[in-house]
Amino acid sequence: MKDMKVKYVVADKGYDSKENRNYVYWNLKAMPEIPYRKTSGLTKLRGAFRSLFVDEKIYHQRSKIETVFSVIKRKYGSILRNKSLKTQKIELISKLIVYNIERTLCYFYCLFRGLHQSLF
Repeated sequence: MKDMKVKYVVADKGYDSKENRNYVYWNLKAMPEIPYRKTSGLTKLRGAFRSLFVDEKIYHQRSKIETVFSVIKRKYGSILRNKSLKTQKIELISKLIVYNIERTLCYFYCLFRGLHQSLF
């Protein structure tokens, strides 16, 4: 994440560490939206105090990204078959492009079909 310009960094509890939070806050100048683990001692807070740590609206935006990743893995496979890092990147980018093209075509097909049915 080096040299990225972001307002928030959203991650799950697996990335809850003091080092990660400090890096996001001080180096990226962003707000870390990472829930605390149960063992951190901060999860017992209730009400307004708990909301100081994670903005629920921002945190749950990551579920949209997780859904897209899940769909791509299901449709195109979760394994990259190329051996070198360079060709793995190309394979991954190709899967993302195909996913976006497919979604766009599906959108236009549904739009056209809806317009066509409304004419009759």
